[in-house]
Amino acid sequence: MGRLFHGVQEALGVLFSRDAIMPWLAGVGLAVLDALLPSPGNKPASIAAIALVIIDMITGIAASARSGKAIESSKAGRTLSKLMAYAAVVAVAGSSTYIVGLTGLQAPLVTLVLGVVIATESLSILENCAALGVSLPTPLKRILRTYLDDQKNRNGQGGA
Repeated sequence: MGRLFHGVQEALGVLFSRDAIMPWLAGVGLAVLDALLPSPGNKPASIAAIALVIIDMITGIAASARSGKAIESSKAGRTLSKLMAYAAVVAVAGSSTYIVGLTGLQAPLVTLVLGVVIATESLSILENCAALGVSLPTPLKRILRTYLDDQKNRNGQGGA
């Protein structure tokens, strides 16, 4: 149990270090973008997506620390890239329906995109928790195993 707390302590140290300011700025940028989106119904999903990206980063750093891998600031920068990419996809989903004149589809389309982001980050958090030795319920283990097997199959086919 002491290892887990040590990993969390290291993760928080990296998270609040001078090098990790960019992910925080990205989070603020996404919050501003969310405020500019015309559909207030998407705000809870946007907040959940941002929170899950941050939780994924924290659990990923803790899992790296527990496995003995070096914690690099460049990997924390990956979180910034993820947040910016997610923000771009949400902005395109929201603005494209507005530009085309299908404003009634704007909220459902943005919610769909945010749902994909939430599902992706949730799976990543589960993967990190498993690496930390957290006991997952059997249904979640099955979902995670299926996801990881699909990832292995895709990576294996891509290299052939």
